[in-house]
Amino acid sequence: MAAEFVICHDGVEATRKLQQVQPILALIDIYMPVADGLTVLAAMRSDPRLRDTPAIIFSSSTADRDRERALRSGATRYWVKPSRFRDLVAQVATLLPLLG
Repeated sequence: MAAEFVICHDGVEATRKLQQVQPILALIDIYMPVADGLTVLAAMRSDPRLRDTPAIIFSSSTADRDRERALRSGATRYWVKPSRFRDLVAQVATLLPLLG
């Protein structure tokens, strides 16, 4: 399965981009500049096109309160950022079979 990645540099850019594309999966950093990841997630969950799109919130934070806030806000999963990019790719790869 081929994948195309769209990278946004802040939460406002991510929210705008989500109005233009139909992702099969969203990886959202909880602590983005301008608008945080939970704001982006709220926009996704309020959009009928994106409401059911899996959204993974990821962060360097291991705090339970951050994990709980993300999951209460509608995150599919909460991942603590791996220190190596290939570990993130491996985590995403485990989800791809579930996405059709």
